[in-house]
Amino acid sequence: MAKLIKKYALDTYVFDSCMSACVTACIGGVRRHLGPEGKLGFHQFTWDSMQKTPYIDPKEEQRIDKVFCGSEGIEGDFLERVFQASHTDIWSPSTAELLEAGVVHEIVPGR
Repeated sequence: MAKLIKKYALDTYVFDSCMSACVTACIGGVRRHLGPEGKLGFHQFTWDSMQKTPYIDPKEEQRIDKVFCGSEGIEGDFLERVFQASHTDIWSPSTAELLEAGVVHEIVPGR
């Protein structure tokens, strides 16, 4: 999804919550906007499936997403924290942290 958003040079807006894989799509936006009640949530990747596949390596997928996020201007210290939350938990940084790290570019009022 992030690749399509980036390909078509779209902006992204989060007014409520955007957790897990949704965040990667959001980061594909040229300009990333957050509503006053918006929350982004990060955690480690996992592959909890009865049908394990040798083609998916969660650690490698995390590395790929970390590189992608860095290429989109997200600050390095923030990226070090992104995958520290367990895959069963969510880390939701404050709005100030998201702005400072370059995850979002601005807070927009309402919908």
